Amino acid sequence: MAPSIAIDAADDPCEEEPHEKPRRLRELAHWYREFAERAGNPAIWDARLRTAKELEQEADRLEDESASRRGTG
Repeated sequence: MAPSIAIDAADDPCEEEPHEKPRRLRELAHWYREFAERAGNPAIWDARLRTAKELEQEADRLEDESASRRGTG
């Protein structure tokens, strides 16, 4: 079952500052890791951990991209 996350206008990713996106991705990755611990099924546990890893990688990519722009700007 997919996580149920309430989103309101303040949570609109288009409205966030670019430096906030990696932080929010890391928060979501943390949530997936905690949620994985509650999985009774190893396949679900693995899928949640993979999702957390992908979110962390995306946060890293965004931070690297931001650092590159600052360094060349």
